Amino acid sequence: MPLFTKKFLLSASALTVLAVGVSQPLRADTSNRSDNAAPNGYLIIPAPPAPKTEALRRDQQIFNETRKWKGSPRWELATVDDDFSLPAVINDFSCALGLRLDLTKTPKLNKLMNDVIAIEQPRTDAVKERWARVRPYVGHDEAPLCIKDRATKDHNRSYPSGHTVRGNIVAFVLSVIMPERAEEILARGRIYGESRIVCGAHWSTDVVAGYSLAAGLAPAILSRPEIQAQIPAVREELLALKQRLNAPEQRVCELEKTGNAVSPFRVP
Repeated sequence: MPLFTKKFLLSASALTVLAVGVSQPLRADTSNRSDNAAPNGYLIIPAPPAPKTEALRRDQQIFNETRKWKGSPRWELATVDDDFSLPAVINDFSCALGLRLDLTKTPKLNKLMNDVIAIEQPRTDAVKERWARVRPYVGHDEAPLCIKDRATKDHNRSYPSGHTVRGNIVAFVLSVIMPERAEEILARGRIYGESRIVCGAHWSTDVVAGYSLAAGLAPAILSRPEIQAQIPAVREELLALKQRLNAPEQRVCELEKTGNAVSPFRVP
């Protein structure tokens, strides 16, 4: 029996069918595929919206409306989610797992996640460079953002959202390790992606593409023997951590509830 749970596979399938309205053709290109660790990301997701399309108009509408969320609890959560470092991303799933995650205290989880990201990151970067989409805040100098590095950020690597890919790859891996918490974990992955829209760092279609790319990469990464071999020991490590009553910070967990209550995709 494979290590994938039914809930994981169903979630991956659901994410891969998310569509983005586009008018540009998708051309096959395998030049950036160096091995068989995971599929070529360029072939998994569609092109970003072309100028003067309804999809781009909707992107712009959502960006403009979510600028009004500055100062709200959802904005605060998005600011927390802006930290892209792997320890911070893992910690963001503490409430979903019901235990405080700290990679300095979980060496097995640390190794597994670093191995996973080492496969994912270059594929995500290659797709970003291929499309070179300009970020939504470019040309809107006064628009409020909750990103810390506006002046130095790579302004033309918007598609897909790298935060969303990483956050949802992490979610898929954690849901395989702790399938009893899969629903909470996968929901947190979705919320993590939506935080990029709230921050103003990404268009909504960047985030949808990030969900799809993560869902396309995760099964291939998790099928690798060297990844599968680590999962039982990581599960034991997390269960032992839970036995030590290492509870997550409740204030943060309450803040995360705003992610379910308020979604940029519901902007009228």
